[in-house]
Amino acid sequence: MRAPASVANIGAGFDVLAMAIEGFFDEAEITISKGEGRINVSSAGFDVPSGRENIAHATAEEFLNRYGIKGVDVNITLHKGIPPSLGLGSSGASCVATVYALSHLFGIKLPLSEFLELAGLCECFTAGSPHYDNVAASALGGVVIVDCANKEAYRIIPPVDIHIALLIPEPIPRCERKTALARSILPKQVDLKTLVYQSSAVAKLVYAFMTGDLEILGKAASTDFVAEPKRSALIPFYWELKGFSLSNGALGFNIAGAGPSVFAICRSPEDSLAVADAMRKFASEKGLKADVVVTKIAREGVSIVK
Repeated sequence: MRAPASVANIGAGFDVLAMAIEGFFDEAEITISKGEGRINVSSAGFDVPSGRENIAHATAEEFLNRYGIKGVDVNITLHKGIPPSLGLGSSGASCVATVYALSHLFGIKLPLSEFLELAGLCECFTAGSPHYDNVAASALGGVVIVDCANKEAYRIIPPVDIHIALLIPEPIPRCERKTALARSILPKQVDLKTLVYQSSAVAKLVYAFMTGDLEILGKAASTDFVAEPKRSALIPFYWELKGFSLSNGALGFNIAGAGPSVFAICRSPEDSLAVADAMRKFASEKGLKADVVVTKIAREGVSIVK
């Protein structure tokens, strides 16, 4: 099973908006046999641990316990194509691919709400608390709006391609519970004025995705009064990079999920290449080790690899 990477929040949509992106995937290859309930996980690709420390182990354990499955051993090979701890929904994609594969193997047809609830719960392993934006985007593809209270998600397929330039810091030794840290620095309350401004930005994002209005999308994606002001402190030269990217052709710019990757909304494939080159130049001048990637919103979510 293959699940795509994702970018959550997309500016002001903290925990309620996310978009699947092309170019990065996690794949879960799972076999089952009669046994004593052992779960064996091996990981290949980007550097994540095998065994019990892998999120696929926690996901499979939760799945077997939840549905009362006994007398089987589960062998999982997780092919990591999404770099971990960089804000691209790596753990969420692993959870989605694992849940999807197990549900097929055991013939359990999960309603979407139950699928998201299970995959989002397994995100606790890295994030410290359940959240559903990344897993919804990886599961459904496109852009998702998440109903956190009811564990539901609604998919938008934009009428035009949304081109994206990513700046991805060079992988560093695995950061333990990076997402949990990035969530811990966020404000616990916001005032009414901030709520109104934030709600307006989210509404404009949804409108822009539904209509394909790239100008409005860019402005809305650049707007966040809650997470960006706090999380930007964890990303060197963030505000300089944002201003530089916007002045070099980006329509919008913000932090990818919990960071430290950042994304730029672009008008066309040519513009995304130009913005990526500008971000690469900026990073080089600042001595930052980072890759740049051009991509677009993935219209397909988790799928069977044939």
